[in-house]
Amino acid sequence: LKKDLDKKLKELESAKERKALILQKLNSIRGKIEKLENEKKEKEKIIEKINKDKIKVEIEKLDEEMNSLLKELSDKSSRKAQLNEKLNNLREKVEFLTKTRERLRVEEEKLKKEKENFQKIESLIENLENYKLEKEKVFLYELEQITEKILDELTDGKFSQVKIRKEDNKIRFYLIQNGVEYSPSSLSGGEQTIFSLALRLAIAEVYNTLNKNAFLILDEPTIHLDSEVIKRFILYLQNNKKFKQLIIISHDEEFKNIADRLIKVEKSKDGTSLIKVIT
Repeated sequence: LKKDLDKKLKELESAKERKALILQKLNSIRGKIEKLENEKKEKEKIIEKINKDKIKVEIEKLDEEMNSLLKELSDKSSRKAQLNEKLNNLREKVEFLTKTRERLRVEEEKLKKEKENFQKIESLIENLENYKLEKEKVFLYELEQITEKILDELTDGKFSQVKIRKEDNKIRFYLIQNGVEYSPSSLSGGEQTIFSLALRLAIAEVYNTLNKNAFLILDEPTIHLDSEVIKRFILYLQNNKKFKQLIIISHDEEFKNIADRLIKVEKSKDGTSLIKVIT
């Protein structure tokens, strides 16, 4: 746009110069006409002294020359009108280009600000992603440590190492025994129950650090567990009272001894459930 504007300005200056030359020629022609008219008057004064035929011829020559100059004057006037029209067109183009350049400058400023805002948003998103990843690492580390501790207590040291990793956008759990990693799916039914129970308790403990009013409900947590594991689990509950409220639904009588309140549900002869508050 700048180059186009400069080109139009040069054309404008050139048109102005041509206009000045035409005006100069017009003034010269007018001077010549005036001079010829004066000469004509002088020759008319001496008509009586000069042969009429010669005067007539001279007058005709003067008339022809004057007509030629008048025609040239008319042509120059027409050319002047054309140049004025072209000059006005150039002025309009220059005005249009000037307004266009200003509009583009304003748009460029807007785009620059939008780009800056977009970069800020990108930076904020990146920071949030990094913060999320960092929090996720902390959560998984805490979950890993607490799961190891609970699993060690429930298995009496048989399984004391746990690895929790994020793989393919999924959380994977591994048990380590004698330096070898095992997937929980490779364990026996009872061992899988122990691991699942330890993991649920660990997740609840981590959540409890964020929400002190959190409570935990365990539905038949000791199914498929032998009596020794159940004893260790009960001991764990007695030594780790981290939940404001813990509800256990179970058929195992061992939980009676550690419960603050005991509610018994029995089925009547007609098939309805009867709820009794024991303590």
